[in-house]
Amino acid sequence: MMLNYQILGLDYNTKVITFFFDNNPKKKTNVNVLEGFKEYVIANKLDYYIDLNNGDLVRIPGGSEYGSMRGPTKGWINNADGYFRPASQSEVDYDDLKYDGDNGKMYTHLENIYKSL
Repeated sequence: MMLNYQILGLDYNTKVITFFFDNNPKKKTNVNVLEGFKEYVIANKLDYYIDLNNGDLVRIPGGSEYGSMRGPTKGWINNADGYFRPASQSEVDYDDLKYDGDNGKMYTHLENIYKSL
């Protein structure tokens, strides 16, 4: 089962990201991206979505401009290409495992921290 986490806070001065697990802000950890994750990408402004037809991570440039504004499906996109929901940071990082990028490395790092909580 894939680990579920989001970004709780960013400190641009110290380059520390605070992550929280399982939608519980009390289950959190801090990671300095300068310590092995200099190429880490924060996904919330990059229009990453999960294709609900096949579960693939896709990028829809400008997608956040025309997503649903209704509460339960806020940010979701329904167009001729299919139905998509916004991807979480952990889903973007998990997908990067296959490319051995810093986001994938962060996923592995956070997975190890989560096991020790």
